Amino acid sequence: MQMSEVISSRARLLLTSAGPTTEAIQDGLRALAHTAINPKKVHILRVADGWSPFQWTSGATLRQELKQRAEGLGARVWSHKYLKYVLGRAAVIDTMHGTAHPDALTRWSFRNAVEDADMLLVPGGNTYQAMNGLKPHIEIIGKKIKEGLPYIGESAGSIVAGLTLRPAALKPADIKPSGLGRNADIGLCFIHADIIPHAPGSEGEFAIQGLQSAIAGRLLRHHETLPSDIETYRAEKTSEHVPAYVLHDKQALFVADSQINVI
Repeated sequence: MQMSEVISSRARLLLTSAGPTTEAIQDGLRALAHTAINPKKVHILRVADGWSPFQWTSGATLRQELKQRAEGLGARVWSHKYLKYVLGRAAVIDTMHGTAHPDALTRWSFRNAVEDADMLLVPGGNTYQAMNGLKPHIEIIGKKIKEGLPYIGESAGSIVAGLTLRPAALKPADIKPSGLGRNADIGLCFIHADIIPHAPGSEGEFAIQGLQSAIAGRLLRHHETLPSDIETYRAEKTSEHVPAYVLHDKQALFVADSQINVI
């Protein structure tokens, strides 16, 4: 694999398919939490929730909106649950939904929220919807990540941290509304690579004792990326000199001090 570059030597990232599903990934999350000003009260800002329904202005249908809402119920509960489980009372979680066309007040509120956060979380969901909400705030988010604000990505949140959103075209197949424009496939470029989550190898269950989730298990099995798609994708990216990190649901990329490790 070609060596990947990181946006900044101070960047700290934890990119997963499905959150901290092994002890190694949980340790990575705790390591990021310890960089907070007050590790006993870690303010986690969840932004650009990819489970938020598309609007008709993006070219989505009513059926697509309802599907986003239904799948989002289980995903939000699970994400909140594991953060509280791993970090305990230290985790203080706020959610701010991104919008593709924010007004001045929304931009100001978003900037202040990111400035006050100890960790930034972009959860799973529809990759294009997540990126659509982040785009108006790329400047402030990129600045904070370069300065060392920890970034956690889950599934879609991991994909958007890479060079492109093209892995979203694999299974899990994300809805890409027609109104998003030509640049909809450009990622945040925190890492000079593409991230492919949900590769085969997951049992569809989580390694956190007491938090086994039938809903999450069904979601994982539903979203598993096919091996044939991965091989085709890798062949295409190799010819384009774009590295691709393939992660199953019990793996993650942990980035610190310009080092990228699969854990």
